[in-house]
Amino acid sequence: MRTVAGTGISFDQYSDVAYAGITLFRLPNLTFLDYSALITKTKFPSVQDLLSFREVPLCLKAWKQSPYQPDTVIMDGHGIAHPRRCGLACHFGLQVEVPTIGCARNILTGTFDEPSPP
Repeated sequence: MRTVAGTGISFDQYSDVAYAGITLFRLPNLTFLDYSALITKTKFPSVQDLLSFREVPLCLKAWKQSPYQPDTVIMDGHGIAHPRRCGLACHFGLQVEVPTIGCARNILTGTFDEPSPP
Protein backbone atom coordinates (compact mmCIF):
# COMPACT_ATOMS: atom_id res chain seq x y z
CA MET A 1 0.00 0.00 0.00
CA ARG A 2 1.41 3.42 -0.99
CA THR A 3 0.60 6.18 1.50
CA VAL A 4 1.36 9.83 2.19
CA ALA A 5 0.93 11.80 5.40
CA GLY A 6 0.48 15.50 6.02
CA THR A 7 1.34 17.13 9.33
CA GLY A 8 0.46 20.37 11.01
CA ILE A 9 1.17 22.17 14.27
CA SER A 10 -0.64 25.09 15.84
CA PHE A 11 0.16 26.95 19.04
CA ASP A 12 -1.96 28.86 21.51
CA GLN A 13 -0.31 32.27 21.01
CA TYR A 14 0.15 33.22 24.65
CA SER A 15 0.82 29.85 26.27
CA ASP A 16 2.79 26.64 25.85
CA VAL A 17 -0.27 24.71 24.59
CA ALA A 18 0.16 23.12 21.16
CA TYR A 19 -2.05 21.17 18.75
CA ALA A 20 -0.42 18.54 16.52
CA GLY A 21 -1.95 16.41 13.83
CA ILE A 22 -1.06 13.90 11.14
CA THR A 23 -3.47 12.82 8.41
CA LEU A 24 -2.79 9.74 6.27
CA PHE A 25 -3.98 9.07 2.73
CA ARG A 26 -3.69 6.15 0.31
CA LEU A 27 -2.25 6.94 -3.11
CA PRO A 28 -2.98 7.56 -5.94
CA ASN A 29 -6.55 8.69 -5.20
CA LEU A 30 -5.82 10.31 -1.81
CA THR A 31 -8.31 8.07 -0.05
CA PHE A 32 -8.46 9.01 3.63
CA LEU A 33 -6.95 6.30 5.87
CA ASP A 34 -6.50 7.66 9.37
CA TYR A 35 -5.52 10.64 11.47
CA SER A 36 -3.77 11.26 14.74
CA ALA A 37 -4.26 14.46 16.75
CA LEU A 38 -3.28 15.66 20.17
CA ILE A 39 -3.23 18.65 22.45
CA THR A 40 -0.07 18.92 24.52
CA LYS A 41 2.42 21.36 25.96
CA THR A 42 5.67 22.34 24.32
CA LYS A 43 8.90 22.45 26.29
CA PHE A 44 11.00 24.48 23.83
CA PRO A 45 10.50 28.23 23.36
CA SER A 46 9.73 29.84 20.02
CA VAL A 47 13.16 30.68 18.57
CA GLN A 48 13.41 31.90 14.98
CA ASP A 49 15.18 29.37 12.71
CA LEU A 50 15.02 26.67 15.42
CA LEU A 51 11.31 25.79 15.32
CA SER A 52 12.04 22.14 14.58
CA PHE A 53 13.23 21.74 18.17
CA ARG A 54 9.82 22.97 19.30
CA GLU A 55 7.67 21.14 16.75
CA VAL A 56 9.36 17.78 16.05
CA PRO A 57 8.69 16.34 19.55
CA LEU A 58 4.99 17.17 19.12
CA CYS A 59 4.84 15.57 15.66
CA LEU A 60 6.60 12.49 17.03
CA LYS A 61 3.91 12.09 19.71
CA ALA A 62 1.18 12.22 17.05
CA TRP A 63 3.23 9.88 14.82
CA LYS A 64 3.47 7.23 17.54
CA GLN A 65 -0.33 7.18 17.92
CA SER A 66 -0.92 6.14 14.30
CA PRO A 67 -1.12 2.46 13.32
CA TYR A 68 0.28 3.30 9.84
CA GLN A 69 3.75 4.31 8.71
CA PRO A 70 3.41 6.32 5.49
CA ASP A 71 5.82 6.07 2.56
CA THR A 72 6.26 9.87 2.46
CA VAL A 73 5.46 12.80 4.76
CA ILE A 74 4.63 16.37 3.72
CA MET A 75 5.24 18.91 6.47
CA ASP A 76 4.26 22.53 6.99
CA GLY A 77 7.82 23.79 7.26
CA HIS A 78 11.17 23.94 5.52
CA GLY A 79 13.50 21.08 4.65
CA ILE A 80 16.84 21.89 3.07
CA ALA A 81 15.56 25.35 1.99
CA HIS A 82 16.33 26.49 5.52
CA PRO A 83 19.17 28.86 6.45
CA ARG A 84 20.79 26.03 8.43
CA ARG A 85 20.06 23.51 5.61
CA CYS A 86 18.14 21.24 8.01
CA GLY A 87 14.68 22.58 8.77
CA LEU A 88 11.65 20.94 10.33
CA ALA A 89 11.02 18.51 7.46
CA CYS A 90 14.62 17.23 7.44
CA HIS A 91 14.74 16.98 11.22
CA PHE A 92 11.47 15.00 11.39
CA GLY A 93 12.36 12.76 8.43
CA LEU A 94 15.63 11.76 10.08
CA GLN A 95 13.81 10.93 13.31
CA VAL A 96 11.19 8.67 11.70
CA GLU A 97 13.39 7.40 8.83
CA VAL A 98 10.80 8.25 6.17
CA PRO A 99 11.31 10.58 3.17
CA THR A 100 9.88 13.96 4.18
CA ILE A 101 9.08 17.01 2.06
CA GLY A 102 8.96 20.52 3.46
CA CYS A 103 6.10 22.66 2.16
CA ALA A 104 6.64 26.04 3.80
CA ARG A 105 4.53 29.18 3.52
CA ASN A 106 7.41 31.67 3.74
CA ILE A 107 10.85 31.91 2.17
CA LEU A 108 13.64 31.92 4.74
CA THR A 109 16.70 32.00 2.51
CA GLY A 110 17.61 32.59 -1.12
CA THR A 111 15.65 34.26 -3.89
CA PHE A 112 13.23 33.12 -6.54
CA ASP A 113 11.43 34.48 -9.57
CA GLU A 114 7.65 34.51 -9.33
CA PRO A 115 6.23 32.26 -12.08
CA SER A 116 4.38 34.06 -14.84
CA PRO A 117 0.58 33.64 -15.02
CA PRO A 118 -0.68 30.72 -17.12
